Amino acid sequence: MMCLPRLLTALLMVLLLAVPVDAQIMAASPTLAFLNVTVIDATGIPPKPDQIVVVANGRIEAVGDSDHVSVPTGAQSIDATGQFMIPGL
Repeated sequence: MMCLPRLLTALLMVLLLAVPVDAQIMAASPTLAFLNVTVIDATGIPPKPDQIVVVANGRIEAVGDSDHVSVPTGAQSIDATGQFMIPGL
């Protein structure tokens, strides 16, 4: 099983490749919140739809549904409806 830091790093890499994000948005807002994304964590459990993934300073800070993860003030929100985050791809 992949350790959590490596899993989160892999998820971030997929996230940045799967969802088109303008470089100016990245530069203007170091905190990104990907909304409504389906997370497939490759552990064998079913995909988790409608998740929020928060990335700050190039690191995944939070992953979960809207009951457990809130979008930080000032974060750039990106609607990732129909997109998937899968570690390692």
